[in-house]
Amino acid sequence: MTAMILVDSLGHHTSAFFSRILRVNIDEKSKMGKSMRQLRSVLKSTFLALTLGGVCCSVVAAETEEPQTRESSADTTSITLPEVVVTAAQKRVQPIKDVPIAMTVVSHEALENGHAATLTDMQQLVPNFSIDQSIVRVRGVGGGGTNIGFDTRVGIYLDGIYLGQTQALEQALLDADTVEVLRGPQGHLFGRNTVAGAVNITTRAPSETFESTLSVDAGSYSTREAHGSLSGPIADKLQGRFSFGYETRDGFTTNLFDPQMLDGLKRTSVRGQLAIQASDRLEIKISADHADIKQTAITGEAMTGMFDAPMSGGPYTSHTVNFNTKPFTNSTLSGASLTANYDMPGGSTLTAITGYRDTHQDWQHDLDWSPLDVGRVNYSDGFKQLSQEIRIASPAKDSLRYVAGMYLMRESANSFRASTSGNDAGLLGLPVGVVVPVSSAVKTDSYALFGAIDYDLTNKLTLNLGTRYTFEKKDLLYNLTGAGFLGIGNAVNYTDTRSDNMMTPTVGITYALDKSLNIYGKYSSGFKSGGWNLDFLSAAQIANKFNFNKESVKSYELGLKGSAFEQYMQYDLTVFHSSFKDYQVYQFVNTGLTTELQLRNAAKAASTGAEASFQAMATKNLSIGVSVGIVSAVFKSFPGGLTGGGDAAGKHLPYSPSMTTALSINYNMPAPSLGGRLALYGEYNHRSNSFSGVDNNDSTDRVSSRNVVNSRVSLTSNTAPLELSLWVRNLFNNSYTTASGRDFFGNQYIKRGDPRIFGFEGKYSF
Repeated sequence: MTAMILVDSLGHHTSAFFSRILRVNIDEKSKMGKSMRQLRSVLKSTFLALTLGGVCCSVVAAETEEPQTRESSADTTSITLPEVVVTAAQKRVQPIKDVPIAMTVVSHEALENGHAATLTDMQQLVPNFSIDQSIVRVRGVGGGGTNIGFDTRVGIYLDGIYLGQTQALEQALLDADTVEVLRGPQGHLFGRNTVAGAVNITTRAPSETFESTLSVDAGSYSTREAHGSLSGPIADKLQGRFSFGYETRDGFTTNLFDPQMLDGLKRTSVRGQLAIQASDRLEIKISADHADIKQTAITGEAMTGMFDAPMSGGPYTSHTVNFNTKPFTNSTLSGASLTANYDMPGGSTLTAITGYRDTHQDWQHDLDWSPLDVGRVNYSDGFKQLSQEIRIASPAKDSLRYVAGMYLMRESANSFRASTSGNDAGLLGLPVGVVVPVSSAVKTDSYALFGAIDYDLTNKLTLNLGTRYTFEKKDLLYNLTGAGFLGIGNAVNYTDTRSDNMMTPTVGITYALDKSLNIYGKYSSGFKSGGWNLDFLSAAQIANKFNFNKESVKSYELGLKGSAFEQYMQYDLTVFHSSFKDYQVYQFVNTGLTTELQLRNAAKAASTGAEASFQAMATKNLSIGVSVGIVSAVFKSFPGGLTGGGDAAGKHLPYSPSMTTALSINYNMPAPSLGGRLALYGEYNHRSNSFSGVDNNDSTDRVSSRNVVNSRVSLTSNTAPLELSLWVRNLFNNSYTTASGRDFFGNQYIKRGDPRIFGFEGKYSF
């Protein structure tokens, strides 16, 4: 409640707040200093209750805490960059230059500078990485959608726990320390559904000394935000950490039918962690998190009327719709985890990670995209997941280093969907008040054994080997009552069972040209399990059993990682080629009367390209980062893939921009006249155009290029633990599209990117 009051106060009294707080000088002997000591005492006395409350009451949540992956912010008195150390990429602690994987590590500072609250906000910092329509893509390859029978191609992990389907993208980056984006197949260590890559979110661990922060924001579109954390010792050999986040923002899309603006957001999230040093050898970490998210998010803006008819009055202006049905997306994401690390005699570490996730999402959409009451659709999807991983890792300094383990997971997914015809359905010759329900349940059991070895053949040459064997079994229960409405079929208590298994090896070699430069080459593989199309299906689709087979990938990669000029600069270069067999395609097909969702296996697809990035300290105050990704992701063979039945060979995969470019500049300097230190940050992102559909049709499928600049200006006080900032996303209010498509009744639509959003922030550290 205190944070909420602070947020509201900041929104209404921003100028007075800033001018007053700049004059604060905290002296331990002053009245303010005495108050601060009293506040610290109160915070410490309530800390254990907050932490235990977060752990026990965050509707069970999964979080395994790995050794910290920290990319320290550059010391402004130094002219060199710090060495980046990662943990999740190969499930052990390593300098990033020694990891033979194309990857980008986004630090806590970079997330804060870009005001990135979610992975979607963060995407522009990473080459060949994009998130649109709740689908993650790496190197032009992705997929997922809101269908519980169709798995993702990029695995998202929170402190080592697999987050599951696309709803995981709603997870706030609350108290995140780093985000590691691994590009290319990660099948040997991460297994299922990582054929394109993996994303590892590592949160900040409990600290050994007391620390706390509180930040409040106010900005455009009535933005109000509050974030805070408490961390430190609770008792001997027991530390805790509690963090929270609150964000609310009005919408920026006008609904002509209703004065309420759409695309609004309200998100509340909490996390609690405990770290227990049970003995000299055993450390136990317990974590729980919960998030509640309410959005009035729209699927897009109509460009045509139903059945491709011209819209009455033509398309509306940007960020304008006319819906009689109010759209919404409401999500809850919860989880808990327990991680035990035991240091064995001889230096190896035994790790056991138990995780649980529970996700639920409700969604509503206007089927006719108009003020008419023709129809609406409602989705309700839920996922529950229990996982267990046990692994052993050898000492990091041995010439033969290994990690080996086993993984078990059970996921229960349920979906209920209903299409309802409204009072104006008769205008199209359709019956009024017809409800078409479809329900489905999928239970997945996954088992795996995995291992990886790095063996130093010489002091410069290292052999990298790894493999994973995965077995998966899925059981389906499906019900659809279409009653012939618009060609929708019937299926009563339809059941099916399928299983997939595969060995996904990797073989590589790393050569140290010198102490600061490594070159590597590798072969890797992965697979994505098969499934079912669990949507509103036609009678013909039901007759064909609406299932699809697993897909597999083989990938070849050559890269180098190094530093130059005595750590003034760090860089990496990668070239790659990935070949997909039985590529699963998620495709909306025009049937003449309506639009039909089809899920099927294309014959072959391929992704070929290159990536380059570097970071440099130009001066002790100026750091620069640049990254570029180019890719050609195309169908090699897809008979019947085009509208009209032609082969889609040579067509670009949906949403695969050929180039992504990012530039970041961070400059800080003393500002004695302001009583502190001034930091100026800017980031620029370019993404070339792409196509939303397999046809690559310029008029209906094109997704525009984008050029977006984000910026932040901060002043840190010399006399108080206070930072004041002005931030802005999409500084130049660039207009661009993130998606396009054709909906059920034939409406062509586009989804636009967010407009310029800015705010003020005050951050205090105790």
